[in-house]
Formats: sequence, C-alpha cells, structure tokens
Amino acid sequence: MSGTIFGLDQRRWRGSRSAFFWTLQSMAARAVDPRLAATLLERFTDEVHWLDLEAFTPSEQRELLVLLRDTPAAARRDLPAFDERDAVIAQIDRLIALVDGSEAP
Repeated sequence: MSGTIFGLDQRRWRGSRSAFFWTLQSMAARAVDPRLAATLLERFTDEVHWLDLEAFTPSEQRELLVLLRDTPAAARRDLPAFDERDAVIAQIDRLIALVDGSEAP
C-alpha cells in the first residue's frame, strides 16, 4: 500500500507506505504550529494514506511547503539504517516536486 500527498496546482507525490508515514511523523515533529502538528500526527496514528495540502489554511500550506522542502535532508539525517533506507530516501527526495514543480535529482 502507498500514501499520496496532493500538493498545490495539481501536483502530487506517491510513496511507499513507509516513506509516506515516516514523512507525516517527521513533519509533525518539526512543525511550529501545534494544530498542524496534531493534524499530521492524527493522520499518522489513524493510518490515513493521503494528505491534501489544499485542505489546509494558507498559513498551514506555507508551513507544510517548508516542511516538505526540508524533509529530504531530515530523512538523510534521521532515518535509521535498514535494508530499504536508500530506496525510501530516493522516494522522499521526490517530495521537492511538490514544492517547486521540478524533478528531484
């Protein structure tokens, strides 16, 4: 099973279940807005397999975009060692396309 993040302007990212839920948990831990952090953690806990940025307020969207931009670096720093770590990081690297519309390296 996978998870999907629907960005702004019809962009979307689909990742494995592990990449998606790690991303939600990581963004919740790094969020400044406590309400946004709680929403992300609720989706993680309830195993909701999608996140739609357009469902958030403009200020929450701005914070989510910052969090998404920083998530690849956070993954390199914080993901523990496991067999599929490089594959999960490669998926997370593609999150940058939600932020700037480009393809990740």
